[in-house]
Amino acid sequence: MPIRISPSLLLALLPIFCSVTTAQTQSLGSLQPDLFLLSFDSLRADHLGSYGYDKPTSPAIDKLAQQGVVYEQYYSIRGLTGPALTTMLTGVSTPRHGILGHEPRSVSRHMTLLPEWLQDLGYRTVYFNANKMGKQVGLDLQGWDYTYFRMETDQVAERAESFLRSKTKLSGTDQPLFCWVHFFYPHSPFLDFHPYTKQFDAPDDYWGPALGTQAYLNEVWAGERIFDERDFQRIMALYDATTRHADDLMGRIIEAIQQRRKRNPQRPTLICFTADHGEELADHGRFFFHARSVWKGSCHVPLILTGLDSLTPGTRVQRAVAQVDLMPTLLTILGLPVPPDLDGLYQPPTNEPALPSRAWGRQRITPIWWYRNERWTYLYHPFTEQQTYIPYPATGLFDRDSDAYEKVNLVGNAGLQVVEADLRAELEQLRHRGSPLRAVDLIVQDQPATPLPGFHAYILEDLPTWLFLEWQPIIPNTGETAQPLQLLAYSDQPFRQIDGDILATAFDQSAALAGTGDTADRPGLLALELGDNTAVTFECYHANAPAWERVRIGNRSQPERAFSFTIRSEPTHP
Repeated sequence: MPIRISPSLLLALLPIFCSVTTAQTQSLGSLQPDLFLLSFDSLRADHLGSYGYDKPTSPAIDKLAQQGVVYEQYYSIRGLTGPALTTMLTGVSTPRHGILGHEPRSVSRHMTLLPEWLQDLGYRTVYFNANKMGKQVGLDLQGWDYTYFRMETDQVAERAESFLRSKTKLSGTDQPLFCWVHFFYPHSPFLDFHPYTKQFDAPDDYWGPALGTQAYLNEVWAGERIFDERDFQRIMALYDATTRHADDLMGRIIEAIQQRRKRNPQRPTLICFTADHGEELADHGRFFFHARSVWKGSCHVPLILTGLDSLTPGTRVQRAVAQVDLMPTLLTILGLPVPPDLDGLYQPPTNEPALPSRAWGRQRITPIWWYRNERWTYLYHPFTEQQTYIPYPATGLFDRDSDAYEKVNLVGNAGLQVVEADLRAELEQLRHRGSPLRAVDLIVQDQPATPLPGFHAYILEDLPTWLFLEWQPIIPNTGETAQPLQLLAYSDQPFRQIDGDILATAFDQSAALAGTGDTADRPGLLALELGDNTAVTFECYHANAPAWERVRIGNRSQPERAFSFTIRSEPTHP
């Protein structure tokens, strides 16, 4: 279990150990700055004027960008709200914080959330949220003095603005304030906000069927709709109109922040604008969503910092920066201590040399890993036979300088072999960071067995809190490996004591169980609780025998916990 270190202790030691130049941080001798984290959902960076878009979707955000620092290559951990927001607030990667999807579960209590850290340093903390996924993964449970949740962005914006303009004790200026406002816009459904829709190149005489609803966009993806260029223009106009409406709402909140600052001009203010992830807008086929995409459209999001004198207006940071870097970067700029066990790194708001960001991620529904630096994108998709919503190569190398939407695969190019090898090595180092690859401690019917006959199991990620495993079946009589069944360390899940079987074939998809005795009738990524002094017992159907064998994964010296479940594994090939 990680050791929880008091931020107050680190604050006391900061002058001794801090190596960050004071020009980039707020002086600890002055009033501690307020921090405002403002975020949209499903917002592509390249649909903002401050990131080069030629349509007026974002005047308020663009003004913010002109006043501060723009990180031009900032990448989300993946195109899904729960994992992305959790990464923003923890500064650790998904294998450690355990939020890989939208199953109803909470982030580990071992993780320190940004509001908790700031609360311990004397901040008041408030959260206005218009997306249920932040609530569903428990981001509203730790470190907040006040939370407000509605699935209506307009209501959330109104409540946040009212709070910021009020003079209540909670919104007062005697203590520093951390305020997070998260909009659901421009997430689908893309709405018809007049007069913006026509302003964004929607055909004036368009009377077609194109709607921004998820149902319609699903039909387009499935090929069940005729979809031409005019339909595409209509969808783009709806997305941009939704973005512009969100920008109008955010502009009012920014104005309220500025008015609040006038009430106490001595207290500095740091404003951070970003998004959880982007949106795939038919860059690859007819796909208009984000959850199954690791392409740039779903991962490249804005990051804008402004408000402090240490942030030079007009600065555009060129290096690649990852979402996992947000928490340590904000804390360092504020002049505050940073938790010692984060995966993220401080990324200074300048173009001076810095430690390279770990800009990588993983698509859970389909095992696809990606890594991006300032120029290149590298993809690794070892199981191409698995169905995907968008096409992916087994390996991909893309030069974003000449191929902005990552469509021309350069793998195998004779002049790029060194580049490809270096990127592959960097991704492998990130995937296995923390320990070398080693065998899992397996016990079959109380007898050591590594590997289990017919299967191969190994540790993919070995980090202080979370154990990430791949349980990979061997195709009988061939020695070849089939699609891995992946197991993750979760806690406090509703399937503590499962009486029924969990069907787990070679496909890696979500298997959500509502309670004891439930059976997952489709393939699944399955969650195991592997905390301190624990092991997990399950049965694995052995195709070669055939027979059921009980397997315990964990430390042999530790007692088994009072829960277990059963997995029946069926290889993809006869």
